[in-house]
Amino acid sequence: MSDQEMQFADPDWKPTRPLNKNNPPQQQEIDATQPVNAGSQEQQWQAPPPLRDYQDGYAGAGQQIPADQEFDYPNTNSYSYAPPNNVSRTPYRQQARRRGRGPWLWIIIAIIILGFMSGGFGSAFRGFGFQNSVTEPHTFTVGNQPTIIIDDSSGSVHVQSNGSSDSVNVQAIKQVGFFGNPNNENVIYKQSGNTVTIDFNGQSGSVDFNVTVPGNSNLQIQTNSDDITVDGVSGQMILSTDSGDITTTNDTLSGSSQLTNNSGDINGRQDQLTGPATLNDNSGDINFDGSITGSGNYQFTNDSGDITVNLNGNASVNASAGSGSIDTNVPSINVQNNDSGATASGYIGSSGSSAQLTLKTNSGDIHLNTQP
Repeated sequence: MSDQEMQFADPDWKPTRPLNKNNPPQQQEIDATQPVNAGSQEQQWQAPPPLRDYQDGYAGAGQQIPADQEFDYPNTNSYSYAPPNNVSRTPYRQQARRRGRGPWLWIIIAIIILGFMSGGFGSAFRGFGFQNSVTEPHTFTVGNQPTIIIDDSSGSVHVQSNGSSDSVNVQAIKQVGFFGNPNNENVIYKQSGNTVTIDFNGQSGSVDFNVTVPGNSNLQIQTNSDDITVDGVSGQMILSTDSGDITTTNDTLSGSSQLTNNSGDINGRQDQLTGPATLNDNSGDINFDGSITGSGNYQFTNDSGDITVNLNGNASVNASAGSGSIDTNVPSINVQNNDSGATASGYIGSSGSSAQLTLKTNSGDIHLNTQP
């Protein structure tokens, strides 16, 4: 159809320019839509600014486009951030959303930091080894057969003989959470005559005690949930813990000694019992390896754990296991195992001894042997 025919067919029709094959495609599209009588400024094609690097553009370096606006490409009227067909539009929107991050992240970080500083997360960090600690030493001068009393609500206690006869040396290892100050943990030390008292009632931290004492010392030690160990000491021992272990090694338990545990084990290794002694456990095991060299009553009692005794010396024996069994390598002990439990009686060493050994457990087993 000629230009003249198109003029009569469409009243809004305007003649277009012929395409110039030497121009780029974008220019050809603009030339095709320009009216014939357009001015020189209207006819002059304005080249779009070069697109930024895609990574720079989608990181938001230039003008931001709202996330709800769609890209229409190609668009001859606007070239701002119009991506090629092979570039996804998604990264730009994701980056735009990340810029809208509110203050909640900083509020949460502040709460965590305050929790650390107040000790609320201290136990968790100590469990993973993240903690601050400091060692506080103390020395006391004592006389013969001193008494050392230690009450530690949070920590372990280790006592050993130092070969001296007149000094008690204490190392208090204070430990707190990662952001705490161990110097704020207060340990109370007192001495009255020949008695040394050490008391720690911790709040957010814990204290472990390493104590050296004269070889002939009386001990009264209590902890809540940590271990008590005593090495090479001779004297009356009253040791108690709730859920830690009690371990005595190469010790001589004299007087009326008592080892009491709730849910941990009681372990006596190469110990001597020279006076009446009671080893009482609730749900842990009692393991004793040593000898009885004195007279009086020696009681090993347990509620739901086993009792294992390797013993030398002279003692009359009475044993019972409520729902367990009894075994022994001592021929002079008579054992009766039945459906309702087990009992045993007899003697170790020579008959007629003044030492009475009682072994009793409600739901565990009893193993009684003499050492070769």
